Amino acid sequence: MAAAKRDEKGRFQIGNPGGPGRLKRQTEAGYLSVLMEACDLETWRGIVDRAVTDATDGNEKARSWLASYLVGAPSAEAPSTSTVVIQQLLHVDPALDAAAAQLAKPAIGREKYPILQADDEWIDAIKAEAAAAILAAEQTDAG
Repeated sequence: MAAAKRDEKGRFQIGNPGGPGRLKRQTEAGYLSVLMEACDLETWRGIVDRAVTDATDGNEKARSWLASYLVGAPSAEAPSTSTVVIQQLLHVDPALDAAAAQLAKPAIGREKYPILQADDEWIDAIKAEAAAAILAAEQTDAG
């Protein structure tokens, strides 16, 4: 195999195809295998139980660790304090407004474009039936 062509600073020259590089995940798989051997599910359960106990007792690191797995990082930025105060003063709830707009969309569409949705009542009936079934299943699971 011919030696790689490099410049005077040791960098690959333009046009050098390079090599295959390290196989993907080969090193990580080895470490993960050793970790899984040393920490079986019962050991992991003990670690989690201890983290829950520590978090309940006020340990901030344990709370943070559990939250990172259970809740994850926030996907959106929190609103500023002034935004929250203004929304409260105006009785505005962005989540409620978005939900209301989504729920109202079919009815608004029927009013604006009646010819396009003349026979869509059966779709609404099926959606309502599906929603009722989901709610009933959730209540059964919770109870």
